[in-house]
Amino acid sequence: MRRFRSTRPCFATEAEMGEVVLPLLHENGFTHLYPELQKTDLVGVRDIDDMVIAFELKLKMNTKVICQAESHMRYANGVAVIINQCNTGEQHWLRQICREHGVGVYLVERSYTNPDGSDIRFDGPVAWQITEWEAPVTRLANTQWYRKHMSVRAETHTTPGHKGPTSVTPFRATAYRLIDYVVAHPGCKVKEAVAAIPHHYASPYTAAYRLKAITMSGGIPGLSVDYDNILSYEEPKGTHEAVQVVP
Repeated sequence: MRRFRSTRPCFATEAEMGEVVLPLLHENGFTHLYPELQKTDLVGVRDIDDMVIAFELKLKMNTKVICQAESHMRYANGVAVIINQCNTGEQHWLRQICREHGVGVYLVERSYTNPDGSDIRFDGPVAWQITEWEAPVTRLANTQWYRKHMSVRAETHTTPGHKGPTSVTPFRATAYRLIDYVVAHPGCKVKEAVAAIPHHYASPYTAAYRLKAITMSGGIPGLSVDYDNILSYEEPKGTHEAVQVVP
């Protein structure tokens, strides 16, 4: 029996859709996914060619999300929008604009068939699938702008589409690297850690001075420094939001 797509989004918020998108993109060849990286909803690194693809999430397709995606072309090998809306006449026109500008289009929708081809019961668990309507046009780009902020913590610190102070800013990326270095090198001093990690400050002296001051004021939860400038880290206790680095 033919299935018709709903004309209404299946998700209440972009954050809810983002939780579904992450595992689907992993299954479709994206080794690493970084939510809310540098004011981009989602940045993925494709396994087959190590290309950096920047994604913008929206429940419905519109010109605003196309412009948002297109603004990332300078720093990503490809850009795309991920939507959860059906293919109406307006959608077809917007897809044509995406095709002309090299912007990829992915649709997240409910799946009604199992991998073996059998139908999924309507009263069973909801299954999701992602379909590539338009493939993003890949090109050479200055991907270091994204890559220098990528880290293990940046992959798990939030979900795409989450509204709040969770974007991986230059300060937050520096703080993540500092924490990772302190965990790997217990008992290290501030100057040693700063010299070993990439950071966004103008000089090592400025970086050491500012990071020490911010750490002493509790600006990086879990990280502490004593009077001998020795750094230590203890994983904060509390909710997911409570352990975020605060600039």
